[in-house]
Amino acid sequence: MAASNHPPVRRISADGVLGEFSYDFKFTNNSGNNSRMKVLYAENGRGKTNLLNAIAALLAGTPDDLQDLIEVPISRLAIEFENGGYIEMLRKESTVGSFEMRISPSEEQSEGGISVYVDASDFPGRLYRRIWEEKKEYVKFRSELERLSLAPVYIGDDRISTTFEEKAEYGRAGSARAANNRANKRTVDPVAQLIERVEGALTRSAIFGISEKSRGTGVYSKITQATLKGASSVSTNEARESLETELDGLLQDGKPLELYGLLSLGQVEEIRQQISRARRNARPLPVLLQILEPYIDSLKSQIESLRPAYARINTFVTGINKFLDRKTLKFSLQEGVRLEGRDGESIPPASLSSGERHLLSLMSQAVLAAGERRLLLIDEPEISLGIDWQRMLLPELLKCSQEGSVQFIVASHSVQVMNSIPFDQIVQPEEPE
Repeated sequence: MAASNHPPVRRISADGVLGEFSYDFKFTNNSGNNSRMKVLYAENGRGKTNLLNAIAALLAGTPDDLQDLIEVPISRLAIEFENGGYIEMLRKESTVGSFEMRISPSEEQSEGGISVYVDASDFPGRLYRRIWEEKKEYVKFRSELERLSLAPVYIGDDRISTTFEEKAEYGRAGSARAANNRANKRTVDPVAQLIERVEGALTRSAIFGISEKSRGTGVYSKITQATLKGASSVSTNEARESLETELDGLLQDGKPLELYGLLSLGQVEEIRQQISRARRNARPLPVLLQILEPYIDSLKSQIESLRPAYARINTFVTGINKFLDRKTLKFSLQEGVRLEGRDGESIPPASLSSGERHLLSLMSQAVLAAGERRLLLIDEPEISLGIDWQRMLLPELLKCSQEGSVQFIVASHSVQVMNSIPFDQIVQPEEPE
């Protein structure tokens, strides 16, 4: 789950939201200090949701998103990146309808910026997507956009609504069976889907750590080399002390990883017990140290390579469990993500409360975004959350996305949500005098 190479956002500014309001999100201040979380606070009717939609559409940049952006009431939206690149949409005489888009990939290439005019009259026809995807200036724009930024993740207030998925089974075109199959849809639980995606991401992270360690380990080759060297000059007492210290260190460092099934220390524990039972001056101890050193070094390397995966898993699991009551979220490499009740029985995500489902949705999206350094746009994160959960939420979202330096814009009405972050990270609208 390595983060992408796309530059972080430096600033997002907007004018003429709903024809009246301006917003300015500065992720990097004049002193060069960065913050990853910005909370958008405004009364109803100040264009918060419209602004989030506009940011999401401009950064995604697909023909469908451009069509949606035509209907969003905003005069200007500019997104600046840490490498000096920028994206801008501009309307000169209106807040809806046609607009111009401009993009420059970096400060060094500001002279070679690309401009695209989006005419609202181009979109009503059924073939607009194909036409737009073949426009030369738009193709260049999309190419630069993909180099500069990933599409953000927009999490709306409908985030736990049941969605529908068409069956991928079609009969002969025009037949009654084909029509029936197209109409045949199955419900999908979005929270369960997100948990499955998180499970896959965490599992891949662990497997990557294991595979990194396995490259060129050659532990048996090293044991052979050590054995063929002949007798060691280390005394029996020195050998015992070294073995006990090394094995105790492995058990201490590896225990947390064992909790999630990333490592098994049963053999290490057995070796440690056998050494404890051996005579204090047992003559084979120096030879045993010589033989076991490559094995011990291999386990040390394995623990080190799995630390990032462990940190990712542990932050997600412990973060979720800070909120849950009478149930627990667990993860293991063998069983994946599992929700359990107090009786140890598995709990399906669909049976959770509304607040628990909202929590799992938000935390899961943050963990997934950490793998790609995406911008997360969240509308009303406080929905269905109790007061204590609202206070805890934003710090936990920051923790579980720390590795990917994920940036957030959160639109909220909750005083509890806002009280969980520094005051200078709260953005309010500026109104014309």
